[in-house]
Amino acid sequence: MLALELGPRPGESIAFEWPHVDFDEGSIAVRQQLQTVEGKLRLVPYTKTDAGMRKLPMPGHLADALKKHRKVQLEQMSKIPT
Repeated sequence: MLALELGPRPGESIAFEWPHVDFDEGSIAVRQQLQTVEGKLRLVPYTKTDAGMRKLPMPGHLADALKKHRKVQLEQMSKIPT
């Protein structure tokens, strides 16, 4: 849903993490991407160009969906034995 709504590059979309989501501001920061480097997938802490470092406005319905997803994710993580 995030990728369809905001249109980031595929490597950027895959690399999104929760710290990039700002529910108060209503935005998602693009700060990194997943790339193939020397035949291996690597998380690269920068984007293709300086213009790639950006904040994307997050529509309310997307924020609601992400909040629900995060709640379910945290509930599932709490059930994992440590």
